[in-house]
This record gives sequence, structure tokens and C-alpha cells, in this order.
Amino acid sequence: MTEEVPSLPSTEPQEEKDLSHREYALVIWSHLLSLFTLGIFPLVVHFQHRNKHRFIAFHSLQSLLLVIPVVCSIAVATRFIAPLNIIYIYACTTLWGVMALVAASNANQGRWFELPVFGRVAKRMLTEK
Repeated sequence: MTEEVPSLPSTEPQEEKDLSHREYALVIWSHLLSLFTLGIFPLVVHFQHRNKHRFIAFHSLQSLLLVIPVVCSIAVATRFIAPLNIIYIYACTTLWGVMALVAASNANQGRWFELPVFGRVAKRMLTEK
């Protein structure tokens, strides 16, 4: 038998109407500041709002999950000094920046936007509670 896992709302443009401007700003900044704060900002936002607002908890957890492999791969790449590693670091941070901007833009519009891998993992982590 398979169990039905309750899911979050779909990723279609669906508005979150019960959030204030401050809470939308927290979601946006958790995406944009995740790499610069090494994941501390979205971690704090997630723990503050995980029981209050699922929208904020989902987006902050998703941005936290995105920053972990980026920081780890950059840390490994900096161990080796070579021109290709510098290009790799720029590519990683550029890709992260594009993904963070897209996620922040969708979150600002109130959408339950999922990043390719990290959104699915974040949704699963939030529904397993």
C-alpha cells in the first residue's frame, strides 16, 4: 500500500494573502543573502517561522538547501589554486545568483516556486513533520 503524502500547494501562480510586507521581505532576503551569510540568515528565518507560516518556512529552507552544496564545492575548489578553479567559483556563484533571483522574484509574487532539486527536498522535509 502506498501512503498519500500531503503536499504543499502547487507551483502555479497562487497568491499568499495573509503575509505582511515584512514577511515577504524576509522570504526575499533569505534567498538573496543565503550565500553571503553562509546560510545563517535563511536558517534563522526558517526556525523563527517554521510553525507560523509554511510559505516562509518553505522558501527559507529551500534557500538554505541551495547554499550548502555551493559553499561546499567552493570550499573544495579553493583548496586547489588553478585558473580553472577560479572560473568554477565564478560559475558556481553566478548560477547560485541566478537561481536566488528567480526564486526571490517568484516568492515576492506569492508563488510556491520550487527550485529544481532543492524545492522538492524542502517540500518533502516540511510534509514529513
